[in-house]
Amino acid sequence: MNLPPEHHVISASHTDRQTSLPVRSDGPVLDPSWSVAELNLEDLVLAYMSGSKTVDRSRRAALEVLP
Repeated sequence: MNLPPEHHVISASHTDRQTSLPVRSDGPVLDPSWSVAELNLEDLVLAYMSGSKTVDRSRRAALEVLP
């Protein structure tokens, strides 16, 4: 599956018949084959907790020790 660059998959779950992908998007979803719905806060937090275990270090703030 190829996603536009403004769509970021938070997590993925698969069954025999469908795939569910909570996606963070910086733009509208234009694909008519997608079913789009907003997540409630609990589902959003659970999606982030069960999502990718890799860390994108380029997006993390640098920590610094002050004297």
